[in-house]
Amino acid sequence: MRFDSIADNGKTVELRRISSDGICTDELKRNCIARPTPDFTAALQAFAAPVRKALGLPAKYELDVRSVTTRPDEEDNAKAIVISCVHTLSASSRPLNVNTPLLDLDNYPDLAVCLETLFDEAEQYYLGKKREAVEPKTQQGDIEDGLSEAPPQSRELDDEEWHEQEEETAGVG
Repeated sequence: MRFDSIADNGKTVELRRISSDGICTDELKRNCIARPTPDFTAALQAFAAPVRKALGLPAKYELDVRSVTTRPDEEDNAKAIVISCVHTLSASSRPLNVNTPLLDLDNYPDLAVCLETLFDEAEQYYLGKKREAVEPKTQQGDIEDGLSEAPPQSRELDDEEWHEQEEETAGVG
């Protein structure tokens, strides 16, 4: 599955896909509080070095990649990309937002490789296979004295569970 936007702000992961047949437009947008696995995070952060290179920034300039947004071609393949990052400033309590211009992937093959890896990780995350387990809510009395609760298990969520999770997190923040 190809996503138009993949973002991780440290609290939630957002996956977005828009498709159109010329008459109808469908939008799929998923927000999830389950943290992604380190492989997903590494795939997102792999864009930092190519972004520094594309923008002519020094290698010591640390970037925290927050989102990747693609622009599809006629065949619905990613043709161009915009990457949003933040850079922590020592002289300010606020980070510096760094956004690339729309970059044609034909001119940046290293970004195309990073994007394919990120798409693979995002699809696994979307399917529930690459998420850190979320602590289940427990009722008082669920844990007996002297016994510990078994660790939560990560599993794939169906559409109804996704919807419930989105409703639960809608008022949080």
